[in-house]
Parts: sequence; C-alpha cells; structure tokens
Amino acid sequence: MLALLTVTLLLVGCQQAIQSKLVGDWKMEKAESLAKKVTSDTTEASPDMATPEMNLHFRSNGVLETVTQLGKIDSRKNGTWKLTQADSAGLTKIECRIEGVTTPTVVHWVNDSTIRLAPPNMSGQKMILKFTRMK
Repeated sequence: MLALLTVTLLLVGCQQAIQSKLVGDWKMEKAESLAKKVTSDTTEASPDMATPEMNLHFRSNGVLETVTQLGKIDSRKNGTWKLTQADSAGLTKIECRIEGVTTPTVVHWVNDSTIRLAPPNMSGQKMILKFTRMK
C-alpha cells in the first residue's frame, strides 16, 4: 500500500513539473517554410508582406491562446489546455480545446526551451512545427 502511494505521488509530482515546464510563451521557428506550404504556388508574395508568425501561449490556469499572422491571415484563438500524460521518458501529451474542437496533441521536447508539436489551432494540417520559448 505504501509503495502504491509513493508511486502515485511521484507520478503526480512529475506531471506537475512537466506542466510547469510547458507554461509560457512559445514562438514558431522557420515560419517562412510554413508560409510556402500554406500559400499556393500561384500566389505571389507581396514585397510588403510581413514575416509569418505563430505564437502559442500556455497559461498555468489552463488557458491557451494562439496568435497566427500569415499573409492575409491574422488570427487570434482562445481555448483551454490540460496535461493528459507525462512520463520520465519525455512523452508529454496534452489536450487542447479551441472553438469547440478538442485535439489530442503530443509535445516532443527537444530541450527545455524548444518543443515540436502540431499546433492546436492548425490540427487539420497535421504539420509538426518547432517552437522556442520566448524570453
């Protein structure tokens, strides 16, 4: 019985540490490659077009905000997130809910400041993108 309690407390502690690690502001790397994938070959890039940008904001209270600026797309979406699985091998799974759509998401940790995941606001695209922690 004591062993079960000890294991349970370790797992809960591990999950809280992973959740705390994910909390914060994340900025997508290499946004230009995303722009090429999303825009068609026939669309010419305007010289005054801003560099594409996507940011994810995971709050400790479970609030999720996504901000995307890509060509004519200027999108800000709000929702919620929660940790569903974390283990010592680095597997982290979260569940994100934006505009009534719930998406299970796997977070791949490159290091403490870099993650790879399919952005929850683009769940239909199935693209794994790299994000770095904003300072």
